[in-house]
Amino acid sequence: MALAHARANRASPEEGEAPIRPVSSPTAAPPSFEEMLAVMEAAEEAMLHRGHS
Repeated sequence: MALAHARANRASPEEGEAPIRPVSSPTAAPPSFEEMLAVMEAAEEAMLHRGHS
């Protein structure tokens, strides 16, 4: 959940990323590899910007 939280708190979410699907939705498809990679990159960027490298 920390990764989704980090992605949700990004300053500029309109960088061609799809909106975060609610995890509780039973019809939501599992995230693709590209989506997971985007989330990981966003979390890494957020940590770097906060000085937690």
